[in-house]
Amino acid sequence: MEALLSGTIDVGVLRTPAAHPDLHVRSIRRDECVVVLPVGSVLAKQDGVYMSDLRDEPLVLVARSIWPGLYDSVVTLCRAAGFGPTIRLEVTEVQTAVGLVAAGMGVSILPKATQNVHARDVRYVSIKGQAPVVELGLAWRREDDSSVVQRFLEIAQD
Repeated sequence: MEALLSGTIDVGVLRTPAAHPDLHVRSIRRDECVVVLPVGSVLAKQDGVYMSDLRDEPLVLVARSIWPGLYDSVVTLCRAAGFGPTIRLEVTEVQTAVGLVAAGMGVSILPKATQNVHARDVRYVSIKGQAPVVELGLAWRREDDSSVVQRFLEIAQD
């Protein structure tokens, strides 16, 4: 967002929700989340889990300062399932979260798109019922109506 606002870049790709009065943001991809479990976990043997199944599991989450939409969604869905999550660790990278799950430090909730990270050491299990959803968006300055930016947005939307 800083690079957009300063004019260093014309279009940025970011995680939503992201809001700034000087920027337009358009969603370009939605990805449902899955639970990342150590391969030896009882839950890892199931085809899917409910959020309530995570009641006694310590969570490894991408920090709210890095990905507030995902973090807030996970916490909200845990509370809706009847429990306050036990957040053992907050990390700054998806790869770190998966590595910590592989090491047995807890479980994580991440977008399906991460399923190629440490695939031998963890199992990615779908969430039954309501699952967190993350979005990727394009952002550009409100006053920038250049044909180059508009054409880029058209191509990116396809």
